[in-house]
Amino acid sequence: MKHDFVKNFPNTRVVCIGDIMLDIFVRGNVDRISPEAPVPVLQYQQEKQMLGGAGNVIANLCALGCQAAFIGRVGLDAESQILEQALATCHADAFLIKSAQIPTATKTRFISNHQHLMRFDKEVVAPCSVDEQTQIMDALLQQLPQANLVILSDYAKGVLSEDLTPRIIQLCQQHHVPVFVDPKGADYTKYAHATLIKPNRKELELVSGRHLSVQAETFLQDVEDCARKLLTQLQIDNCVVTLSDKGMLYIPKEAQKSVLYLPTTTQEVFDVSGAGDTSLATLGLSYAAGADFKEAITAANIAAGIVVGKVGTATVSCSELTEGLAKQPD
Repeated sequence: MKHDFVKNFPNTRVVCIGDIMLDIFVRGNVDRISPEAPVPVLQYQQEKQMLGGAGNVIANLCALGCQAAFIGRVGLDAESQILEQALATCHADAFLIKSAQIPTATKTRFISNHQHLMRFDKEVVAPCSVDEQTQIMDALLQQLPQANLVILSDYAKGVLSEDLTPRIIQLCQQHHVPVFVDPKGADYTKYAHATLIKPNRKELELVSGRHLSVQAETFLQDVEDCARKLLTQLQIDNCVVTLSDKGMLYIPKEAQKSVLYLPTTTQEVFDVSGAGDTSLATLGLSYAAGADFKEAITAANIAAGIVVGKVGTATVSCSELTEGLAKQPD
């Protein structure tokens, strides 16, 4: 049967390490300006709390039906308890290191009639302490014997530091577990020797120091050139560059292997929020479940196309993915 790897999802275990956040959406109506200052008054209607940051990767993995585990850091606060409950609701195994020095990263968005009015962030960006790093490594060591893949979801909040990230990758290599990375920043040195790295176009521009114009006739070749240089420098085997509404480009380090370009599958884009997390989760899970890179990237591209057709941060179910894959030509 075509796309048999999807049947392996329930028996596939993926461990995600990274910066988890609590996303809060406060919705209401605006029909007047405050008499105290020239700002809109939001009349509260409802509030929704969701897994954010690396937590959204876990939400997507769980929606696809795999065995998921998360390792990360939170604060000693009420927000961390909300995240713990959300992870439990997803049926993800959670190893949360609780810090007395930092709060749980929280992003509160105020919205009226689909209009984003303001975002309020509560966070402290700081690397993990020596003790916190030890706890993360111990949790990872406990998970690796059962893990089929480790995903590093870096939101530059401090968990995946220059000290800890190479140690994580080295430990995974010792246990022959592949590592997929969603990177951040202008220096990817800490991700060296990972199995795959997945920047978006803007992130690739930042790390390569080169503008990549979507309008240029050489756009895809320019992206490939930047990615190959990155792979060679860091001894990373594979790169997938997400190109927003232009789709995805897969570049292997080995020159004899084929580059694969997949245009976007969505017909109408409502919201790109979280699409990168969806594509990362689907790509990693598919590969861990036995798909080759072409199959895994096809699945990731389909999932991203589905999720951007939904309003708000969303996930893709296994049935939705299976339906999308079934429509693909042989």
